[in-house]
Amino acid sequence: MKKLIIAVLLLLFIAGVIVAVVFPETRPGWLGGTTGKQLAPGATAGGRARSKEVGASLGVPSGWKSEIRSVGTPALIVENESGDSVSVTFQRVPAGTKLEEFARGKLQMGSEAGYKQQESSAGTLAGISGWTLVATHGEGESRRTSLVYVLPRGDRIYTVRCSAKQERFDGQRGSLEGIAAGLKLEASGGE
Repeated sequence: MKKLIIAVLLLLFIAGVIVAVVFPETRPGWLGGTTGKQLAPGATAGGRARSKEVGASLGVPSGWKSEIRSVGTPALIVENESGDSVSVTFQRVPAGTKLEEFARGKLQMGSEAGYKQQESSAGTLAGISGWTLVATHGEGESRRTSLVYVLPRGDRIYTVRCSAKQERFDGQRGSLEGIAAGLKLEASGGE
């Protein structure tokens, strides 16, 4: 009977460890998890950063920080100390404008110094079909590579930019895409 109890306890412990690894938001705080609360901008612990202005939230890996900046429009930004970042912005589609034309216009980064497009295709992020591109832009030490998702939703176009210094991008792309994949859009954001 003791062996059976020990075996059951061991199985429960192993199941708990697996759940904590696969779903870090379920970890108690003393194990490096979160309490399920939304993180305020500037938070650095793993969790979610949310912007009512943008109408979106993103996961924040441990060691990364989040903030809301205005770059002509509000932007929710998650970044690490190396400058790798994922940002979310939106624009309303002007009345009378065809959604696809407006979205394709958002993919044009060509006026930026040192711009070179590497990939462009249809894509899906967070269950929303749209378009993607990968481009290198900027000059000198500020040269970056970005994976950009352009996602139509209702009367808006959301732009999600995963960006890193050019020499770091290939090694960081999977992590950046993972953060972007955690995008959640709110039905009434940005109102």
